[in-house]
Amino acid sequence: MKKRNLTIWVSAIFLSLVVLMALLAPWLAPVESPDISNLLSSPDYNHILGTDSQGQDLLVQILHGARTALLVGICSVLLSVLI
Repeated sequence: MKKRNLTIWVSAIFLSLVVLMALLAPWLAPVESPDISNLLSSPDYNHILGTDSQGQDLLVQILHGARTALLVGICSVLLSVLI
């Protein structure tokens, strides 16, 4: 297999995983109430990427933010095609 084909396949698989994780975010990482006992905690078993200054899990924020980013991207492409 050529290196170019391998790059395309790896990129396609990665993009598919990101889209799938963004679409399944409510089930993979449900939003929980902030835990003020875990402010700015480092990554551990319960919080894979750690928490922010308000005690919210960073992975949950990233997954739910990816949903919004995908929606904006898809809407902008559809709008540009329509125009």
